Amino acid sequence: MINTYFMKYGLMFFAIILFWSSGGIADNDLSNPPTSEGNQQIISVLNSPVGLVGGSVQIDIGYNTSNQDSTTTGLGFRLHYNSNLIDVSEVNYTLPKDLLVDLTGPFQDSENHDNDVSTDQYYSVGWASLYGDWPNESLPSKVLSLQFDINHLIDINQMNSTPINFSATAIASGYQFSAQNYNLEFIDSTWDFDGSCHADALTDGLILLRYGFDLHGENLISDVMDPDSTMTAAEVEAKIENAANIIDIDGDGEFSALTDGLLLLRYLFDLSGQNLISDVISPTAIRNSVDQITQHLEQYMPNCLDNVDDIAPSIIFNGDRDVIVSKGSTFADSGVTAEDNLLNNIDPSLTRTTIINGDGYEVESVNTDSVANFKIEYSFT
Repeated sequence: MINTYFMKYGLMFFAIILFWSSGGIADNDLSNPPTSEGNQQIISVLNSPVGLVGGSVQIDIGYNTSNQDSTTTGLGFRLHYNSNLIDVSEVNYTLPKDLLVDLTGPFQDSENHDNDVSTDQYYSVGWASLYGDWPNESLPSKVLSLQFDINHLIDINQMNSTPINFSATAIASGYQFSAQNYNLEFIDSTWDFDGSCHADALTDGLILLRYGFDLHGENLISDVMDPDSTMTAAEVEAKIENAANIIDIDGDGEFSALTDGLLLLRYLFDLSGQNLISDVISPTAIRNSVDQITQHLEQYMPNCLDNVDDIAPSIIFNGDRDVIVSKGSTFADSGVTAEDNLLNNIDPSLTRTTIINGDGYEVESVNTDSVANFKIEYSFT
């Protein structure tokens, strides 16, 4: 969520500044031959998410370039998926800079833009930079976070994954589009036993440990449920039993509190390496190395956008909001402080400051040699 405020500066007469941008946005004909440099704009799914059947999953979309140039004129692309299996329920824009085409859709993919008949719908999004400085941050950069809901009728024995594909609508001049399509694996359980959309040591970890000690009913969940959980003891127990295929963490053929239960609890307490597995691996375990255990635990961590922050940061000016500066004097920007309901004080490095002159052009600084009006925009992500 971005909150932008403006600060106006009055000087004594009007200054004219001319600007231009180089390069342009190419059309969506991807049959053009590659450039000699082979430069590519790359779109991919980040962090290897998996989809819980009947649940939701956060899909982070990342952007990169093959030459690590973060100053292009923009990009437009489609995101393709099978709407019979997954559907977009929420969108959190994480890269608002130069956003020209808001995420739009869904559209029927009657022209099969991604050359995959298993996907039937797509959304479209695009950015265009007048000054050729998109996205102007370190790469790879996250451009979108989407929440997909997973169809609860999926039988993972019959259908264990679905593609998320990309195709280009506009690419920067001198680049080609590289779609790193993703195969979203379906799972039927996670470590979130209390339905909070998170896995925590003092809730889910203790719930599983109690289950391993044969506690049931209120004894299973008393004082260890997330405050926002609405699940009953019977529902929690049913969820654990539905996770029978994953709670045998070391793969010895059975679930045990003092092996598998302690492995999950240690992992949720952020233990790693030998501290994670020491003295808690069964002698008959199939998964008995740190890497194998860690991979299994990571694979079933919940991943969803359960609480997208829709409250904008509050911005406090460190000086006067409207400032008049004498011609020829030195202007000093007093800046702002931002507070967020989740982050409290926002790191000043996350501040983006844009100076706009009286003609509406973005400029590098306030020029006091001539009389004019300037506006400073502060934005935070």
